[in-house]
Order: sequence, then structure tokens, then C-alpha cells
Amino acid sequence: MEAHRTMSKNLAKSATKLERRVENKVVAIRRVVCEYNQAVENPEDYNQAERIRKQQEMERIVGEYIQLCKALRRLRNKLQRR
Repeated sequence: MEAHRTMSKNLAKSATKLERRVENKVVAIRRVVCEYNQAVENPEDYNQAERIRKQQEMERIVGEYIQLCKALRRLRNKLQRR
């Protein structure tokens, strides 16, 4: 029984860490979307290569966010089954 309780605590801690990482990604997404919007709205301040770089960064961060959300969902499902 003690191993089960320890495992549940470890899963809960992991879930908390993942939630923080997801929150950090949300902040990063907001930042990069804002930067991308500025690049699109002010084309004279940003060249085409910089706009493309901003778009690629946005896509990368959103991809990481989706992966974290999936991992968090799987972890929460494990916690609910216990």
C-alpha cells in the first residue's frame, strides 16, 4: 500500500511540474504571437526572413505546448485510475 501512495505522490508532483511547464509555454506563445503580429503589421520594420523566423518560432512553441498538454492529460488519466 505504501508503494501505491508514494507512486501517487510522485504522479501528483509530476503533474504539478507539467502544469507549470504548460503555463510557461502559454506565456511564451503570447509573447511570440505578439512579436509575429508586430512583424506582420509593420512590414517596413521587419524583413521577410525575420517574419518567417517569427512564424517558425511560433509553430515550434505551439508544437511543444501541444506535446506538454498531451503528456499532462495522460498523467491526469493515470491519477484518476488510481
